[in-house]
Amino acid sequence: MQPDQQLDVFRLLRNMSGHLENVRDDERVVRFCLRATRDFFQATDACLAQLRHGDTQAHIVYEVPRASRWDRALLTSFLRAQRTRVPLDHLVVPLWRRARWWGALCLRREHGTFERGEGRLLQFVADHV
Repeated sequence: MQPDQQLDVFRLLRNMSGHLENVRDDERVVRFCLRATRDFFQATDACLAQLRHGDTQAHIVYEVPRASRWDRALLTSFLRAQRTRVPLDHLVVPLWRRARWWGALCLRREHGTFERGEGRLLQFVADHV
């Protein structure tokens, strides 16, 4: 991670924390962080996906913008911790909650790919969320 990238990420996290300091609604926190993360990474779409017990396919909990199309097979495979080949126009990282793997945070760029190292940056942001 480059020093200027670190500074930008710390600014994002400080901004998120400042906006959410007194918010107690988990849904509002996740939605706000999803939007802010999508904007920061200049992604076209963002989502939080979960694989609930007994489900055969990933469930999209939140998405920005709404009604985006997601590769459910890709998200399901990732959430099952299978060796998943993630396309270069996607970033997918695990999202932890209460010391458990709770879901996956996914970003997608409609035109273009993500650069090397952006996955680590996204994981850093997801760990903060």
